[in-house]
Amino acid sequence: MIRLKGKKAIAIITMAAFLLTMLPAFVLASTPAKYVLTLSPTTVKPGTTATLVSGSVVDIYGNKGVVNIVYTTPAGTSDTLTATLADGTFAKNYVFDQEGDYAFQATDGSDVSNVVYVLSRYDYTPDARGSYKVGDTNVILGGTIKGLPAGRQMVLQHESVAGVYYTSAVTDTGRFAISVPVFTYAGTYALGTANTDGSNFVKYEEITVAPQTLTVTADKTALTGGSFDNNITFTAKPAVTVSGGTYYFELSGVKIDKNSVTGTIYGTVIDSTYYTKVAVADTDGVLNLANLKVLDTTGTLTVKAYYQKDSVGFANGLYTDNAELLGTLTIPVNPAAKVNVFANLTSLSAATDNSLTIDVRDVNNAAYGDPNSTLKAVQVTVTGPNVNLSDSNKGSFSFTVIPSQAGTVTVTVVATLTDNTQQTQTLILPVTGLKASLDATTVANLVYSKTISPQVTVTDVNGTPINNAKVTISGSYNGSIDGKTTNILNGQYNFIAAPLTDVTPVTVTVYDASGNVAAEVSYPVLGSNVYTVTPDKATLIAGYDTQVSFTVKEGAYGVTDNVNVAYTDLNGTSQTVNGVTYSNGKYTVSLGSLTKAGTLNFKVLSTDGKKYGTFTVNVKLPVIKVFAPADGILTDSQKEAVSYAVYSPVDNTELTANTTVTLNVYDNSATFGVYDVNGNALKTVDGSAYNTGAPAKVTVLATKNASYGYDGKLQLLVNGIKISELTVKPAVLTVNKTEVAVGTDTAVEATLKDAHGNAIKDATVTLNGTGVALTGTTDAEGKVIFTVMPFATGKIVVDAPAYANITKPEITAKFVVDDKKPVITIEAPATTDKDTVDVNIKVTDEGKVAGLLVNGQRIELVAPMVEVNKVVTVTLKEGKNTITVEAADVAGNIATATADVTYTKPVVTTGDKYSKFVGQMVKLTYSRTNLRVAPNGKLLVTLQKGYKMRYLGREGVWNKVRVSIWMKGGYKTYTGYIYDPYFWALTKA
Repeated sequence: MIRLKGKKAIAIITMAAFLLTMLPAFVLASTPAKYVLTLSPTTVKPGTTATLVSGSVVDIYGNKGVVNIVYTTPAGTSDTLTATLADGTFAKNYVFDQEGDYAFQATDGSDVSNVVYVLSRYDYTPDARGSYKVGDTNVILGGTIKGLPAGRQMVLQHESVAGVYYTSAVTDTGRFAISVPVFTYAGTYALGTANTDGSNFVKYEEITVAPQTLTVTADKTALTGGSFDNNITFTAKPAVTVSGGTYYFELSGVKIDKNSVTGTIYGTVIDSTYYTKVAVADTDGVLNLANLKVLDTTGTLTVKAYYQKDSVGFANGLYTDNAELLGTLTIPVNPAAKVNVFANLTSLSAATDNSLTIDVRDVNNAAYGDPNSTLKAVQVTVTGPNVNLSDSNKGSFSFTVIPSQAGTVTVTVVATLTDNTQQTQTLILPVTGLKASLDATTVANLVYSKTISPQVTVTDVNGTPINNAKVTISGSYNGSIDGKTTNILNGQYNFIAAPLTDVTPVTVTVYDASGNVAAEVSYPVLGSNVYTVTPDKATLIAGYDTQVSFTVKEGAYGVTDNVNVAYTDLNGTSQTVNGVTYSNGKYTVSLGSLTKAGTLNFKVLSTDGKKYGTFTVNVKLPVIKVFAPADGILTDSQKEAVSYAVYSPVDNTELTANTTVTLNVYDNSATFGVYDVNGNALKTVDGSAYNTGAPAKVTVLATKNASYGYDGKLQLLVNGIKISELTVKPAVLTVNKTEVAVGTDTAVEATLKDAHGNAIKDATVTLNGTGVALTGTTDAEGKVIFTVMPFATGKIVVDAPAYANITKPEITAKFVVDDKKPVITIEAPATTDKDTVDVNIKVTDEGKVAGLLVNGQRIELVAPMVEVNKVVTVTLKEGKNTITVEAADVAGNIATATADVTYTKPVVTTGDKYSKFVGQMVKLTYSRTNLRVAPNGKLLVTLQKGYKMRYLGREGVWNKVRVSIWMKGGYKTYTGYIYDPYFWALTKA
């Protein structure tokens, strides 16, 4: 805070950085400060005495003593005060007799403190300020300053542009008003006091003037990084009218090839190669860089555009702070695509010859035809108003483009890459000029001898009517209207009625207000459609027919005079044949070789063009029927039968005359040999074509080119036209194991099938790797089994050497921890009446079964094996018997399985009069009661007459039965003997 005894506080603006630059002679020490100095007040009024009080003068080393306070006045004179650091503070009276800035610093030999400024200012109150920008006019900067002495005035000056200087005297009441006619420069202005000659300036206030806005645009939304040539135009459009200055475009944010920026350049080249920041001077605010190369593959290009009158002092391209206008644009830099398209022009002009160059580059900046280029085929089409151009397979494409009127021209690039994928890229180029259209009624009546009243509508590219153009019509109608001398509304130019004098096209030409041709559109004038034209054939067969014949009638009368014929061929090219003569009752036009299907539309005209007629013929491809292979697939490296015939697409009759069928490989994708049905070679295995007649039956051995990334293709061409194709696919080799254990025998089954899925017999299959080298021959099912025991870890490759391009399965040999137990299967009857039983035992284990126990008894094995089958006889005891089988594999894994067999002794029935009832239900009859079922005489239950039971047989003198009797809680079943043998009888229940 600023405190003045007996005076009110005044407000002052402190700009420390500015004050440092304004100190006339005081030099700050560069050594570290030993003392920390604070003072108050920091603002005083000139001509007053103030008591300087130190808030603290701290010796950071803890010392006490006397220090000197050195001060410098605004006039540049210096003096010294002495202060004793008894308690870390001091107070001194000092007369501030000058307006300006006083600097104070504590010193003790070479030790110094920080610098403290005391600002000596008069009472100053500025008027309310607004915001200011370049171009603002009649700006008044007023305020009040009290006590300013005579000979001083108020001054506004630019801090960095010399000579920008405005003044105002101060009234007796302290009022001032600085008048600025127009702010010409942006930047910081200092408002303060100075002598009338401009000396001894003291700043009281800063005024900031912002630059006007420059709208920066580009004709591209993105750039391609990685040293590609980018043709781009930057435009800086000012918000106000400017003159007498220069535009500057500063580019930064990415590495820019130094040779791709030309003109007056400001910037520093790095590594003799590129700029990271570069500015280019420009006169009109439109900067075209035809070959801008961004070395980074990705990033963002920042474009700063500014305008100023003064010369610039760039620091590596940085703009200065007094630019009158300023704008910024950012453009992404993208990695190169698989296909990149560049044009030498960013816009076209209507009704003018435009020399357009289109360059197409792959991802590595290589053109079609360059070594290692990935561009296999390139098709470029250019379409727009009356524009339809195309070209193919060049490193650079050149077109003369003449758009008829304003609009857009579209450049479409379709590129086929070496991986056989297609990429499509599009460029849209604006066409400057005007647009013109003839009214629909006139267009519909552009026929020889008809009267028309043309109306031409003229607009700009956005559809805004243009009323000051000049429009002329020439050809079979002539007229002219000048919009500068004729009242035109809504851009409509109305011409007088007149007949069409011939069939010359009507051409509408539009001149803009400056007299330049801005559009030129032509409309055809037709003759009278009075001819009836009938072709001999409604359908032509490609590869066979080469001409079309027709007759012409006008009404009921035949035409025999020479005629002209116009048509568009199947490649889209317009063709005209003039002076076709009548011969043998018809006209005939040669069409040359027809190589594709499509529709041909013909127009037959009288030689003066005033009469015409039309007809259409269809062109169809012949049909080739491939009988073998039925699925259209050839197995790689295997001879296969191929048979085919050619048929008419019109009536399906077989075509044999004048027919050549060519077998040819696509894109060098394969080689092939041809053999007759007896196996004699007709063509060696190579890439050349083979011709046959039709039909044909041959055997073909095809092998795909290993470097070709897709299935091979064997094309079938009829008279040079591709009609069908056969695909060359590899045989298929599979194995039933992907892993085997080191040091262990493992059965591996390999299966070889052709591309149709059929087994290949008698083929050699090999296994190689990690000490394994095995060879086998496939059986009728295409299978071969190997016993594999690798001695080390690694890969075992399975191959069928005679079959190229086959996918070779791999088997991994590795150490395997066998923790799988053997699998045991037991087959034995659940019940038997014999005291022995034969038990069938099967044990399997991939790690081989090494031991077998049945009810604890060892069963001998010849050797460890994957599968063990044994029949073991087991002695039974009466009742339930549990048979326990234990098996162990080589790794020590043990498995256990059980099976239960119940043994029931057969019943002895000798002398049993009821033996016929054994196992059957019987009913008890008796003459006395209390018959009992009891073994050994023990009573189990008392039997009642009529009880039903199952008779089990006679044992000794007793008859064994099983009876179910109701007891409390339910039925209970008892097995026992009838105890009183003389008082009962049995009958069948």
